[in-house]
Amino acid sequence: MPGIVFTNRILERSSPTFLRLFVSLVSGIVIFSWVFYILGFLKLQSFSLIYILICAILFIRLRSYNLFKLKILKSQDWFYIASFLIIVGGTVFQIIPTFRSGLYYGYGMGFWGPNTHDGVWHIALVNQISKSIPPQNPIFAGMPLENYHYFYDLLIAATHFISKIPVEDLLFRFYPILFSIGVGIGTYYLVWRLFKDRIGVLKTKVTAIFTLFFVYFAGSFGWIVEFMKGRGLGGESAFWVNQAISFNLNPPFAISLIIIITLFHVLLSLYKSKAKSLIVLAIVLAGSLISFKAYGAVLVLGSLLVVAFFEIFKRSDLRYLIIFIVSSAISAWLFLSNFQVFNAVMIFAPFWFINSMVDSPDRVGWVRLSLARTASQALGQWPKFIMAETLSFLLFIFGNLGLRFFSLGSLIKIKEIFKNDTLLFIFIITILSIVIPILFIQSGNPWNTIQFFYPALYITALFSGPVIATLVFKLNKILAFIFVCLVLIFVPINSLVTAGGYFSKIPHALISSNELAGLQFLASEPDGVVLTYPYDGKLKTKIAEPWPILAYDSTAYVSAFSKKALYLEDEPQNQILLTDYKKRLVASKDFFLKPIKESAKFLQDNYIKYIYLPKIYNVRL
Repeated sequence: MPGIVFTNRILERSSPTFLRLFVSLVSGIVIFSWVFYILGFLKLQSFSLIYILICAILFIRLRSYNLFKLKILKSQDWFYIASFLIIVGGTVFQIIPTFRSGLYYGYGMGFWGPNTHDGVWHIALVNQISKSIPPQNPIFAGMPLENYHYFYDLLIAATHFISKIPVEDLLFRFYPILFSIGVGIGTYYLVWRLFKDRIGVLKTKVTAIFTLFFVYFAGSFGWIVEFMKGRGLGGESAFWVNQAISFNLNPPFAISLIIIITLFHVLLSLYKSKAKSLIVLAIVLAGSLISFKAYGAVLVLGSLLVVAFFEIFKRSDLRYLIIFIVSSAISAWLFLSNFQVFNAVMIFAPFWFINSMVDSPDRVGWVRLSLARTASQALGQWPKFIMAETLSFLLFIFGNLGLRFFSLGSLIKIKEIFKNDTLLFIFIITILSIVIPILFIQSGNPWNTIQFFYPALYITALFSGPVIATLVFKLNKILAFIFVCLVLIFVPINSLVTAGGYFSKIPHALISSNELAGLQFLASEPDGVVLTYPYDGKLKTKIAEPWPILAYDSTAYVSAFSKKALYLEDEPQNQILLTDYKKRLVASKDFFLKPIKESAKFLQDNYIKYIYLPKIYNVRL
C-alpha cells in the first residue's frame, strides 16, 4: 500500500495492473526502508506502524484501489499463459538454492551452498539492525558496521519488526519468492514497452517468452569446460560469473536488480512525459541503490552521467542531469556515512579475472593458453601475447554469456540505441558492467568485483529474446522448430545441474539441535559481547559429513543465533569489511592458551560478558 499511495499518479492510467503493482511494490520497499532507517536513527522504530497506518488510510481515501483491475485471461491468450507459466516455473527454479536452508530438521537446522556463510551473515546483521541503526558490527563487537551496504538487511529487520515473521523465513523464502516474481513481471512489461512498436505485437509475444526463459534459466558455457574435463555438465561459474540459478543467493543483488528494472520503467515513462513526479521517483530509486548494492549504484550513476551529457548536447534536456546530480548527492551522503573513504576499495588490476580464469584448474584451466601468455610476455613477443590475451578475453565474455551472445545481434540496429535515452542508459550499464570487472578488483576479496558483471547477464538475456524471435520468424517451420528445441536444451544445462545439487538430503552444513538449544539460551540472556574459539580449519578433516557449521567454514553463526555481537567471528567477512581483525584473532588464540587468571584483564578490557565454547574443540578454561 505505501508504494501504491506514492506512485498512483506516476504511471499512465492505461498502464497494466501488474506493472502498476510491480512499480508500486519496489517503490514501496525502497521508501519503507528509508522510513525505517530514519526512524531507527531517532530510536523511534515503533513509529513505522503509524507510517503503515497512514498509508492505509490514504490508500482508502484516495481510492487507489480503483487503479487495479485484474483482467481474466481468455483461453486463446496462450502467449500470455505461457509467459505466466514461465514466471511461475522460473520463480520455483530460482528459489531452489535458498528454500530449504534455515529450516528445522530432525538433526537441527540445515544450510545448503553459500547460505552456510552468506545467509548466516545476513541473519547476524539483521539481528544487530533490529537493536540499533547504524548497527554494531556483529562479528567485530564494539565497532559500528562500515564498508557494507545494509539496506537489504534493514528491509528484513523492518519486515520482521512489523510482521514478526522469523528472519530465516524472510531471508530464505519470502523475499526470494517476491524478488523472482518481481523480476518476471518487471521483465515481461519491459519487453512490451521496449519492443512492441519496433517489432510488432506477435513478435513481442514470442520475444516475451524467450526473454523470460533466458532471464530465469540461462547458464554459461561452463558445461562445455566440465564435459571436456570429464567432470559432468556443471561449471556454472567456470568463467567466474554466477548465473541466473544463483540469483537469490545474493539477495542484495536480487533487490538491486528489481530496483534497476523499476528505474528502467520510470525512465521509459519519463521519455514520453515531463511529469516531475517521475524525476523524483527516479532520484529516490537511483540515490538509494548504493545502500542496497553499491556495485549497482556505480553502474547506474555512471550511466546517468553519460546519458545526461548526451541529452544536454542533443536535446538541451536537463532532466537526466538533475537526476544524476541529486541521486549522486544522496549516494555520496549514504556512502560517506558508512564507508571509510581513505581505504582503497577498488584496485586497478586489468585482466585479473580473465587471467585467473585461464590459469586456475578450478575454472577453465587452459594450461597451453596460460603458458603462451606468460612466455610471450617474458620474452617480449608482444603479437603472440596480444593474441593470447584476446582469445582469453573472448573466452571470458562468451563463456559467461552462454547463449545470451544472441543479444549481440541487437547491435545491428545500434543507431536506434542513440535515439532513445532509455535504450542508451541500458546500453551504457551493460558496457560498464562488463568493463569494470575486467579492469578492477576489490581490496580485501578481489573476486567480489565480479558482481559488477551480473546486470550484464540480465540485460543480455533481455535482448536475446527479440533476436531469437526474429530468427524464428525468418526460418521455415522445420528449421525454426529445430532451432527452438536446441535453444531450450542448451540454454539451461549447467543451471539445471547446479539446481540439482541443492536436492541432496544431507546439508552442506548444520547446527545440531543441542547446539541450537545452547544458542537460544544465550539469546535469552542480557545483551553483551561474546567470545568464541577461533575457527579451526583442521577440524573439518577430522569429522565426517554432514559437517557442523563451526567446522564447515568461518561463519557468523554464533552471532546469528545468539543475537549478540561477537568479539571476533567470520574471518572472510571481516576481510571484506576491511576490519583490523588479525589482531583480535591473535588475541583470541592467546586467551585460550593462557590460564584464565592471566586472561581476566583481556575480558574486562574488551567488555566480554560471555564465552561460547563448544565441547568439540576439546578446550578447557
